[in-house]
Amino acid sequence: MNNSVIGFASCIISCIAFGFMFAPLRKFDSRDGNIGSVPIINHLGIGVGMLVWGSVQVLVGWGVARFGFFGTRPQLVYNNAMNVVGLLFVLISGFMFVFVKHKNQERHSVAERSAISMQQIGGNVIQTQTNNSHKVTSHITKEKIGCLGLSVVLGVFHGLMMTPIVYIQDNDSNASPNVLDYVFPHFCAIFSCSTIYFIAYCIWMRDRIHAPPELVTFEQYLPQILPSAVYGVLWCTGMTLWFVSNRMLSQTVSFPITTRLPSTIGVLADVLIFKDVKGKKNLLITFSAVTIGLIGVLLIAFSNQQTI
Repeated sequence: MNNSVIGFASCIISCIAFGFMFAPLRKFDSRDGNIGSVPIINHLGIGVGMLVWGSVQVLVGWGVARFGFFGTRPQLVYNNAMNVVGLLFVLISGFMFVFVKHKNQERHSVAERSAISMQQIGGNVIQTQTNNSHKVTSHITKEKIGCLGLSVVLGVFHGLMMTPIVYIQDNDSNASPNVLDYVFPHFCAIFSCSTIYFIAYCIWMRDRIHAPPELVTFEQYLPQILPSAVYGVLWCTGMTLWFVSNRMLSQTVSFPITTRLPSTIGVLADVLIFKDVKGKKNLLITFSAVTIGLIGVLLIAFSNQQTI
């Protein structure tokens, strides 16, 4: 079978897996993610945080492959102009997604604006409406600046996650050409780092860890364990096939597609399945961003086809 067919099939299935991997966790307050995602979302919001994080990831992943940074070989495409224009379209679509409001965001915003501060005065509770509390969050603070920097750092790390494997394959004549041989070490490194982080989290939080006290038996934990397991299976499937598509298509093609298309699939699921995105303006922005993103994905995909 043609390498391009295998590569694009792997890429599409990978994007579908990544696009739906959070769906099983929608009903649960997991309060987790990678180490930096929680403070980023808390201080910047999902839109801005993911825009900075995702855009940097796309640019770094694409740039390292395109120009051959860090000792790797440049991965050229047949139509460089088409590839660059496609990349710009992908970045523009990511910027547009920031302006899409989800139902969960609106509920959070309403709750924040109608927050009630409780003041104890002489044993009497006085409730004061703090309708302007949301204005404070718009100010530039050290925490927000720090989280912007953290978003950039995470984007860089994610953009470089394939680089060690590419470097080994490009520079070590004894390295395995089969990209699947590198999946298990990659997952082991993730498991090791996650374990270290979890231990540090437990030591730091002690009795303040996020573990509902009513969940004390396996039967009670099971409804949360199964969705987490499904999430893990989808993530592993997506990541493994991303390794394959990265090798078959080149990183200059697979990286922008696999970084942008899952979020597009996720947004479409929010609109068509979960009904979390409503309103004419929201839907107009959503479908405009999806259209621009898909055009970018197609341009990138065709940029490495010799017949174009």
